[in-house]
Amino acid sequence: MTTQYDKNCASPVLEARGVVKRFGSFTALGGVDLLIRPGEITALAGPNGAGKTTLFHILNGNLRPDKGRVILNGSDVTGLAPWKMARRGVGRLFQDVRVFPNLSASENIVAALMASGRRRDEAEHWLDLAGLKGKGAVKAERLSFVERKLLAISRLMALDARLLLLDEPAAALPPSETERVYSFVRRLVEERRVSVALVEHNIEAIRRFADAVCFLHEGECLKMGSAAEVFSDARVRALYDKDADSEAGQGKVEFVETCDAVRDARGEVPPDVAYLRDEGNVFPSLTVDDNLALAGWTARRDAAAERRGRAVALFPFLAERGRQRAGTLSGGQRQALAIAMTMCREARVYFFDEPSAGLAPRTAAAMFSAIGRFAADNPDCRVLVKERKSK
Repeated sequence: MTTQYDKNCASPVLEARGVVKRFGSFTALGGVDLLIRPGEITALAGPNGAGKTTLFHILNGNLRPDKGRVILNGSDVTGLAPWKMARRGVGRLFQDVRVFPNLSASENIVAALMASGRRRDEAEHWLDLAGLKGKGAVKAERLSFVERKLLAISRLMALDARLLLLDEPAAALPPSETERVYSFVRRLVEERRVSVALVEHNIEAIRRFADAVCFLHEGECLKMGSAAEVFSDARVRALYDKDADSEAGQGKVEFVETCDAVRDARGEVPPDVAYLRDEGNVFPSLTVDDNLALAGWTARRDAAAERRGRAVALFPFLAERGRQRAGTLSGGQRQALAIAMTMCREARVYFFDEPSAGLAPRTAAAMFSAIGRFAADNPDCRVLVKERKSK
């Protein structure tokens, strides 16, 4: 049974009513209701795979629900294309930061201003507001990770967004940079009167910055209310253990600080190194099965099948989602698929760059356990892990 917000509140900016989404026999969302109130930050929390990203896909038109409706400012916008939702003031920040890398920070903002029919000279204002003063001439690819996130949010505002859907805006950031991102978001809410819905695993950030929380589990809303109400619920505490142990499994896993450990004298990654990059690339338009098959194409046919079977055994949900497009998986599930694809390669060294980025603590612990078991099963190979954020 899905719990709802109090219907006596001010008219919502965005509302999901009884949203259901299935992928084959798997039910990603089982009838979720959600209200996003004007001038508030609403956090979607819950374990990886709970349905948070799928709900975001539906809210901004990337997916159409099998049942249920999406209401924006009183109008039914169910299944409306993402670009049409953007025209109506809905801006989305994806987990993988999407800016124009070869354009300067200022040019990134100008592109958004031109698309929304606004004046180009507003660019400096949005950069200043994001704390990027003096960075206008810097190419986006040369900005720091947190600066690219701030730039991406500013660009949404330059597109005249009045509702921001932010998918893990502070993923893989240390506490000081998390504070910087959320302080900017709170400033936008208070000074620009935008409304915000965000996906977040960091409980402390949710407690500090969110006005309301919807906790999802297995496609259902387990609890809704203030952060204090949600995180004091016994069912939530049992599912979302922020103190989960994130130690690697029993295999020999080496932790390194830089990528230099796998680069040769020319600074390149040799072909006998299976390298999971920090963005965890998958082929979004291909199914899970096709991603895994393509990852192992360089191995001998019999060896490829064996490696694929072992990788799926470490992440059993992949067998259930074999025919599902990878682009419709949650962020945590895509990361697990990317790790499994790396394991499918025939290599001498396996290097996992930021494998736990953006994952809930318990999911991160399971991920490290899987990498540890993989290392134990492959004693003749080196298994290296680089983590930016201390556990």
